[in-house]
Amino acid sequence: MELANGHRLKVQGGFDPDALAALIRKLSA
Repeated sequence: MELANGHRLKVQGGFDPDALAALIRKLSA
């Protein structure tokens, strides 16, 4: 997965998509 700011995020098995979405919202705020 590649975020808009250019950082790459490696999503590991069992990772919570909701937690990822919350993190993206924090970074985008």
